[in-house]
Parts: sequence; structure tokens; C-alpha cells
Amino acid sequence: MCHDELLVQMKSLAGLLRDKAPSKASGTVGADVSKMVRTFRSGMQVQVKKPVPSLLVAKEPDFGWCEVPLGLLSQEEGELKANLDMLLETLEENRPRREQGGWITRVTLQLEDGTPHARWEM
Repeated sequence: MCHDELLVQMKSLAGLLRDKAPSKASGTVGADVSKMVRTFRSGMQVQVKKPVPSLLVAKEPDFGWCEVPLGLLSQEEGELKANLDMLLETLEENRPRREQGGWITRVTLQLEDGTPHARWEM
């Protein structure tokens, strides 16, 4: 990880670090280093996906989704909310610059391979 201001000095190490060199595309360069450390410590990596145009699916430039594990049901409610807040904050920071107004229109939480043990209201 690297702060924005140090990126120029890190260029000389890019040959040694190769794939591990910090880059804005991988999210390892930024002004808020403490947030980057929290994000990488928890292992959250977000990839936004778009539907592939085909005969049955038209090209939708305004539609995309991401699938991210937020945590386990055994975690405290506060930890799960903090994970969700971090995810929404990360998506908002990296949204397309051409978009104005509301960008995230719907959030769906889904339980995978299990039965719900508790109801979680937001």
C-alpha cells in the first residue's frame, strides 16, 4: 500500500515488486491509508459486474451488480453493519464520475448455503 504523495517515489521499486507494486487500479494507492489497511485486513475485494449483451439480454449501461461476502452470522450486528458501511462507502468513492444524483438504487442481502438464524433490520 502507498499514499498518493509517495507513488512517484515508489516507481523506482516497481521492477522489484512487479505484481505486488501499488497501483490505483488495485486499490493499494490512496489518501486514507488507515481505511486501506482495514479493507485489506478484512479481505474485502469488490468487483462490479455488468450483464454480457446477448440475444436475450440487451446492453444495459445503467445496470451492474457486485457480490461481496459481508461476514458470518456468528459476528456481532455492529461488525456486520460496519462491513456494509465500508462496502457502500467504497462503492460510492469509486462510482463513475459521469453519474449524478442517486447511484446505488437497491441493496439486497442474501444468505448463502444456510438457514437464517436471526432477522436483521436496517
